[in-house]
Amino acid sequence: MAPAYVDLVGSTSQSWGWNLYTQRAVHACTPSERYPKLRDKTVRFLVPNKFKMILDMDEGTLSFMAGKKHLGVAHRGLKGKTLYPIVNIMIHLCPVSLTYMGGFKRKPLPLQHLSRLVIRENIKNPRVKDGIRKLDIPDTLKDYLANPKLVYDDDMNDATPM
Repeated sequence: MAPAYVDLVGSTSQSWGWNLYTQRAVHACTPSERYPKLRDKTVRFLVPNKFKMILDMDEGTLSFMAGKKHLGVAHRGLKGKTLYPIVNIMIHLCPVSLTYMGGFKRKPLPLQHLSRLVIRENIKNPRVKDGIRKLDIPDTLKDYLANPKLVYDDDMNDATPM
């Protein structure tokens, strides 16, 4: 017997998506753990009527935002790929719209941030944190270099739309 519902978005190796019903990020027919990840696993995320899809081709990530809350990265490894946004809906006459909100021109980053990027890129260890721990530098610098979520705040605040 065929399943009643099949993920279309995320069903191939060239498709990445978010199943709003099962609340799982899907790629190549393989659902992830719950997305977005919530602290309380018994609570179901209430998906709002409007949300944003954020495709960051510099980082190669796909994530989503509800209101002003970033829901985290749903997919990684997209850098260099050609992607097209698509929507799969299961409800008849469900209104859907996609709006391109623009990109951002990159402004020069501070030397501190650029140095961090160069050091992380040049560490030969596939596990960057292990490579950073081996460096002969103060622990505060190791913490700064090892933080994968560290983003220069003014990069987005001062960015100008393309």
